[in-house]
Amino acid sequence: MRKKERLIIIACLLLAVIILVSCWLWLVPKIETLSLAESQKSAERADLEKQIETLRTAQSQIEKGGSGVVGGMPVSLADLKKTIPPAQELEDWYAMIENMAKSAQLTDPVTVTIGNRSEGEVASIPIDVMASGSYESIVNFIKTFQDALRPMNITAIDLTPRENGGMTASIKAIAYVIGSPITPTL
Repeated sequence: MRKKERLIIIACLLLAVIILVSCWLWLVPKIETLSLAESQKSAERADLEKQIETLRTAQSQIEKGGSGVVGGMPVSLADLKKTIPPAQELEDWYAMIENMAKSAQLTDPVTVTIGNRSEGEVASIPIDVMASGSYESIVNFIKTFQDALRPMNITAIDLTPRENGGMTASIKAIAYVIGSPITPTL
């Protein structure tokens, strides 16, 4: 072999080594990044599957009439019924709103009117509430709706100043019960 041919072969081998090392240095971090991302997704997937299994177990226990644990908190069917009560316990809405008014220190009695309800597994019931008191007590009363155990959507609030000071609030809300409500007699 001639000297020129040897030089070409050595140059080609050296170029091949440089290309291989460059590819290796570029690909290894990419492969490690992909591997790390895949392991994170696998861990997230395992965590979600564990949460789903916990919820299924709790649901099964609750359906059997017992109690379950969701998110580390014991949950029973009785607890769920307190949140969205059966329709037969509609009178509890009156008591709950009266307690909310007392905690807000309203000066006058609260008037609660319950309207016609929707039908279905979870029924919605329009509730109109008239409350009077100082501005601060009205604001506190409205805040108690946000903190209430039972879900309610406030759809309208109308504030009217009173001649002797203070305010009157007309609050329209939607409450929810399980099943078709029976209109209470109070």
